Parts: sequence; C-alpha cells; structure tokens
Amino acid sequence: MSRWRAVTESGLPLVYINQVGGQDELVFDGASFALNADRSIAFHLPAFRETVVTTQWSRTGGTWRCTQGPLAPAKDAEQADYTACVLGLRDYVDKNRFKASCSACPAASIRHCCARRWRRMRSAPIGCAA
Repeated sequence: MSRWRAVTESGLPLVYINQVGGQDELVFDGASFALNADRSIAFHLPAFRETVVTTQWSRTGGTWRCTQGPLAPAKDAEQADYTACVLGLRDYVDKNRFKASCSACPAASIRHCCARRWRRMRSAPIGCAA
C-alpha cells in the first residue's frame, strides 16, 4: 500500500521513520518525514544525517495535524550519490573494525572511485550485478 493511499484511506497522518547509515550492501538515507491527513508534508528531515527533532501536534476537528516541523531541502542526485558512497564506506570500515582507514587517500580519488562505481551501477541492465 502506498504512503499516500494509507493516509487517504485511514484519514490519519503518517510518520515515516527511516534509519541512517550503511548495513551490508544497503545504505539508508534517513530523510524521515510525516504527512498530515490531507496529504500535505508535515515535516521532512535531512538525508544522510542523524537528526533528532521534536514536533508539535494538535487535534482539531477530529484529526491530528503537525503544527510545527522542519522542512529540509532535497539534495541533488549527484550530491546524494556521493554522500551515500561516503556514508556506506564509513559505516563499512567502522562496523568491520578495520585498523587502516582511507584517510590517507586524497578526497579527489575517493570522489572519482565513488562516481565511477555509481555510473556503472546506473548503466547496468536491471537484474545484472555491476
């Protein structure tokens, strides 16, 4: 069931909470958000950054509505891809307790490697490993 449909059918707000970080081959972007019962965006948290916020909710006319919440700007596609690569690599290194790190690598080299990997993944046919 789509998020919009769940809100429309129930007449209730929806709060979507997503984790941030890398887990195996997945990278979770965070970007948690809430929809009011009228499907308007109540709040949207930044992508790829752990964030804790307090929101204000009020009940009027039998429905709940977020009265105050942050609206984070969306990242452009290339910036989001790069941030996902860095976050995934950082979490992989941290979770596997590697003694050496990539801090000795020039930042341009890491950017180039990540960009090349994402281009290959995007151009691969569906169902094929890049």
